[in-house]
Amino acid sequence: RNLERKYGPNWRDCFADTLHTRFRSWGINTLGNWCWSGGIWYMRRTPYVLTIDYSSGTVFPGWKRCNGRPVPDVGSPKFAADLAERVEAFAKNMKDDPWCLGVFVDNELGWSGCGDKVADAAEKYYSTVRAVLKEKLPNHLYLGSRINIGIPEAAWRAAARHCDVVS
Repeated sequence: RNLERKYGPNWRDCFADTLHTRFRSWGINTLGNWCWSGGIWYMRRTPYVLTIDYSSGTVFPGWKRCNGRPVPDVGSPKFAADLAERVEAFAKNMKDDPWCLGVFVDNELGWSGCGDKVADAAEKYYSTVRAVLKEKLPNHLYLGSRINIGIPEAAWRAAARHCDVVS
């Protein structure tokens, strides 16, 4: 309501314009994650990254609740098919957009919940995501999934093999 009071009925566009101008004046040169709110990245005035918040509805067999989101069932054919469909939906808007630096897929997965299958699950997950992204969005970096502190080393190593950036 405050933005509408300040900028009027066209407040979303005015606010987005102000945001780009302020960021530039503050020396901020990239929009962060989840920046698509209000179409800010569609303005193509500041480089940005995107997150494909992927969820296949399948969970890794035997996954136990832990610190992080459920790991998808990477052995299911639904995993790659759902992922490809989700990536394709994003690709329609930004496939060759030079303002998009790269794409995160998922966020803080709970690799610890995979027990002794972490290495296999992470390898399959990151290699599959990389293959889908390189097919559908070949001109963008694969920024990984942002990994929590305390996640098993096997998940980090698998991410390092397949992601362009690991964070």
